[in-house]
Amino acid sequence: MTLVQIQEAVSGMSPSDRLALMAYLKHLSRVGSPANQKSLDDAAGRMAAGEKVSRAQLTNLHEILKAGGV
Repeated sequence: MTLVQIQEAVSGMSPSDRLALMAYLKHLSRVGSPANQKSLDDAAGRMAAGEKVSRAQLTNLHEILKAGGV
């Protein structure tokens, strides 16, 4: 697939599909980096220390984002 074909395919996508594609491309650009590994290690450390989000907090955040069109 050429770059032009990819650009045409992306142009025809819905905004939500573009958002998902953007997140995937960002993931691919970070997945093997040392900075990403450090970020994951830091997050795991915070969770082990008790810094967590409750289900109710997560549900509330989801509803806020959904209402904003994300």
